[in-house]
Amino acid sequence: MMAFHSVSLNSLPPDLLHLIAFHLSTDPIIGPPSNLVLLLSTSRRLYSLLNPISNPHLYAQIFRSTFDISAIRRRFGSSVGARALADELARRWCSLSRIRRWAAVNDKLSWQSKSRYKPKELREDLFTAYLMLVESDGYNALQLLRWARIEDYLAKYKAHRLVPEHIDVDMPSETEEKSLFMWVSWLLLDYHNLLTGEYGAASSWQWLMTPYTIGTFAYKGFYASWTHHHLPSPPSNTRSSRSSSSQAASEEMTIESPLEIADNSLTSRPLCSTMPDYLGVPLRISLPLLSQAATLLHVVRYSQIAPYNAAVPPPTVEQLLEHARQQGGAVTTSSLHTEDDLYRPSTSRRPYAPDHLQVNFNSLTDSSRHDDDWHRLISCRDPYLPSPRRVAPSTRPYRFKRGSLAGEWDGRFMIVGWFSRLQFMSGSETVLNALEEANPVQHLQAWKIQEHHYKGAKKLRHSNEIPTYYSCSGSLGKREEPNRRKLGKALQAGDPMNAFLPPGSSRSLTKSLVWDGRAWHAGLDVREYGVRGEDLAFYKTWTPDDLDEDDSEETDPDLNDDTISTIITGEAIAMAPAYSSLKTQMPPGSTLFGTIRKWDGLVTLRVQSANTTDGPLIYRGYLVENSNGFGNWVGRWRDADSDVRVVGYEGSFVMSKRQ
Repeated sequence: MMAFHSVSLNSLPPDLLHLIAFHLSTDPIIGPPSNLVLLLSTSRRLYSLLNPISNPHLYAQIFRSTFDISAIRRRFGSSVGARALADELARRWCSLSRIRRWAAVNDKLSWQSKSRYKPKELREDLFTAYLMLVESDGYNALQLLRWARIEDYLAKYKAHRLVPEHIDVDMPSETEEKSLFMWVSWLLLDYHNLLTGEYGAASSWQWLMTPYTIGTFAYKGFYASWTHHHLPSPPSNTRSSRSSSSQAASEEMTIESPLEIADNSLTSRPLCSTMPDYLGVPLRISLPLLSQAATLLHVVRYSQIAPYNAAVPPPTVEQLLEHARQQGGAVTTSSLHTEDDLYRPSTSRRPYAPDHLQVNFNSLTDSSRHDDDWHRLISCRDPYLPSPRRVAPSTRPYRFKRGSLAGEWDGRFMIVGWFSRLQFMSGSETVLNALEEANPVQHLQAWKIQEHHYKGAKKLRHSNEIPTYYSCSGSLGKREEPNRRKLGKALQAGDPMNAFLPPGSSRSLTKSLVWDGRAWHAGLDVREYGVRGEDLAFYKTWTPDDLDEDDSEETDPDLNDDTISTIITGEAIAMAPAYSSLKTQMPPGSTLFGTIRKWDGLVTLRVQSANTTDGPLIYRGYLVENSNGFGNWVGRWRDADSDVRVVGYEGSFVMSKRQ
């Protein structure tokens, strides 16, 4: 008979103890490693071998098994070691425990008491939730939803901190915690919650989002003033561009109008904050724009009310899943709170959404959707910095992905009656009351957009020879005899009210073909008004066949901060048949042109409606959660006839690319 001998934990080798501690900490995988705490308290030897200071690799391994790590590796690289992950594990579970505790508190006075819930802790908890969601490939979202009860936490914050402020007569403030709350609410919004929610909840969200969406004059909409194309701009820079002179003149300008002077200075920028301890070091970052999240929430809630305010019952979970299966995918919904539905990389795109929503929902299982937004927040903190300060060797400045705008877009354009806007701009009544009674109307719009990127004269690869360029007009199928030509320099940025294109250049956009010694390239020849000669600037039209090696502009001597590297052209197209009977201010035949600011990817367009009675509009916005075309284009429009120095007739818009 085999004899069994008892073995003490203290007698086990360190590597075996490490393995035991790891498995105790990750079973179950959802929730803090509470079993490890019990193991550490069994003896002094175990504590000395397994505590975070002496064994950071154990805690780093636990972090990698219970939280998502791919986004951290992409954004911070090798600078994140075992010690940093061990510190972050402890800090993160401390914050998640607080979120879980406050999710159960339904007392208004406790939520509003700064001694009970300290502002520093509240801000850290919201910051933690936001960072976890933009790094989520599945596990982060599960920890927030299934253990920390983040949805209950957000509901309590909304009821006890957000709603009371909106009952006041003053405009709601723009704060760090509110910006983070809006974005966490948007990132956690899914189809099931949206479509099966009660009408009262949708109306409540509509009411809360109205000031931030319509009161565009009171909240930041850009990471630096949209009237500046040249960024970063050192304080000593005294350019003589029209945008700069317009800004300077505004300080001495008197306007016989109820409209206020616009704050186009670079000092007027969004909130910039510091997470005191993130991965073991302080993280300085621009906060995401509150107005963007509010606009997204406003649009989807507005869309929710109309179809499901009738007697028709909302879809069930089974109906949603069946519809998704028919479309070749599966619904990812946080409401189900099941790991099988949430953590499945193949379903990182959520394929089901009613057509009327016209937004692309965010993903909780694909952190790469947020990479561009992350680099913008990190590198676009200060428009005065001559070069972005990097948080780690692997982080890079923001760079617009070529081809992101090219394609067909559908969206909504929110407009408020001119009389209503004059009321709350002139102060004839309480601003907040006027906003809530303004009753904004949403018009649909559909655009087809092309990108054109500057192509200058370059030396052939492996040679110092500059090729001979030839050009002709027409199509690739029917070309006349090509003419020898030179490629002119890139355009200099002009008036912001002309989408920064120089005077006359928007009327000289001519289709052309250029031979560079290897291939023909379709694009636009552009001539600046008053510039003579045949050296026209050539902007190559982007096509899906182009590889993303087009970052050659970084070393192109003809391009600098004052030049235009990308020109946008397009036209309004017919809306989908389901919307053909709905209102639009941009019927087919409307045209647009514009530019992209390299510093932060701000897209500025000048749009001319085909309706002769409607004046031109200026659109300014950002692509958010952009990955392979699955993102949203969010921003503001304003009239192009009023002076750039005043707060003009303005509203919000959201668009998403057709799939």
